[in-house]
Amino acid sequence: MAQKETLESLRARIAQIEAGPISAAADNGESHYVAEPPVAAAPAVFSGLESLDEPGGKGGGSKSKKDDKPKDAQAAYQRILRIAGTREQSTERVREKLLRAEFPSAVVDEAIERAVRVGVLDNRRYCDALVRSTVAAQKGLSKVLREIESLGVDPLGLDSYQEYLELGEEAQLESACAFLAAHPARSKNPRESAFRKLVSRGFSVSVASQAARRAYPWR
Repeated sequence: MAQKETLESLRARIAQIEAGPISAAADNGESHYVAEPPVAAAPAVFSGLESLDEPGGKGGGSKSKKDDKPKDAQAAYQRILRIAGTREQSTERVREKLLRAEFPSAVVDEAIERAVRVGVLDNRRYCDALVRSTVAAQKGLSKVLREIESLGVDPLGLDSYQEYLELGEEAQLESACAFLAAHPARSKNPRESAFRKLVSRGFSVSVASQAARRAYPWR
């Protein structure tokens, strides 16, 4: 309420300053306006009042600093350096992040092209790291292989995937069983629950089925 009264008082004062004081004429009793030199501070005051009323003004919350940041190719490239500085990233994942950050599509393409050219982004390197981290986390590769293929990378050309194949299905079964031992199913039908859990973690249907039967030989 106090702020509203202040706004109204300031507006009235500005209007009075702009119009000039009213002086009664001595000769005919009529009143007329006598203009005064403009007050330099008036525009600044009025500008402040407008910002209080507008949604982006002081009264309604100022615009975030994020909106003022440039959205050019250099800014997008710097964002890529920060994203890729913590872990390997694919071009598609980086593209999604930049678009969510409201960078224009053309700018995103230019920044990614530069990052690929200098080796900051490398889909093959990303896929190799993805296979290794997934296997280390006791997960299957079904989902991972779909992502790798969507990036145009041949999984058979990855050292990590060749190592995975050399270990054979038995190694995958051991990994699946180890996961079930650490995270036992808690349902009326534990075998079925275990099977669904393993499939959701990327194990093949064959491996998930065998591991579920090993972990829960009874129904």
